[in-house]
Amino acid sequence: ISSPRLSVTRDPAQDSPMTSRSSSTQELPSKFSVDNDQSHWDIDPAFIFRQLYPLISSSSSENTPLSLQESEDVSRALRNLDHILVSNTHKIGLLYVGPGQSNEVSILRNTYGSVRYVEFVKSLGDMIWLGNCDQETVYVGGLDTKGLDGDYTVSWRDKTSQVVFHVATLMPQHDTDPTSTNKKRHIGNNFVTIVYNDSGSPYLQGTIKGQCNICDIVIEPQPNNMNLVSFHSLMKTKLSDLKPHSALLISDDPLGAVVRHMAVNANGLCQVMKGPGARNAYSCNWLERLKAIHRITSRSTTPLSSPTPARRLPDN
Repeated sequence: ISSPRLSVTRDPAQDSPMTSRSSSTQELPSKFSVDNDQSHWDIDPAFIFRQLYPLISSSSSENTPLSLQESEDVSRALRNLDHILVSNTHKIGLLYVGPGQSNEVSILRNTYGSVRYVEFVKSLGDMIWLGNCDQETVYVGGLDTKGLDGDYTVSWRDKTSQVVFHVATLMPQHDTDPTSTNKKRHIGNNFVTIVYNDSGSPYLQGTIKGQCNICDIVIEPQPNNMNLVSFHSLMKTKLSDLKPHSALLISDDPLGAVVRHMAVNANGLCQVMKGPGARNAYSCNWLERLKAIHRITSRSTTPLSSPTPARRLPDN
């Protein structure tokens, strides 16, 4: 079975610098043709089930498929199962700190960044249109798909994971929200935040206050298309022992892939440490789906009878 495909076509009109900005800044593209169609499957799972069903039902009574009873409990359990994605999911914050900025409000209110920042954002993953996302298959990390949190975001996926980036500069800045509370409710609830620091001064962890912020990956652009990347974590967490002893010097080309890899690994460790209760072991989405299926089967006690194979009529 092939995975869903996402494609992006950039509007040529967006290639020219904004005349109202300086040559060192550029807005993120606002027009994309995005394919979020999740119907590209080579094999229908229902077809496989129909082929294997007679073999499963006749091999052992323990493997006999069960008929789901029509009840509100079963319907609710099936809805809960649909809400658990097959892939492991990660949501990562992304901030741009402009020249001279050092406080929370000014950083969150940014709606554009430098040219190098824009290229970095593009290298993190695919630009997807939120309005066309099927949330049963595409992880959006709590972003509103009706336009409240913007029209686009950045997403990356492989065969086992989906990552969504809460990009502050892609979220709209409303005049009725001078302190950017709407942006902060996403950025402040992420374990890991990527900070593209173009201010010229050190970024202080805790500048963006939140209950969940544990790790900051700070990028400081340098001359000759190089970047200093440093990892910061709260001293009271176990992640403080995992950070590199010094900042990493990384060029622009591999920067997106390296930082994304760091962020996903750090977020996975945070999920283990700060998961559903300190007394409960962390379980991935695959295990959560298996638990949900077991809960559903515990409510179903009627075995399905194996279908009788079709017989060929004799020729007259």
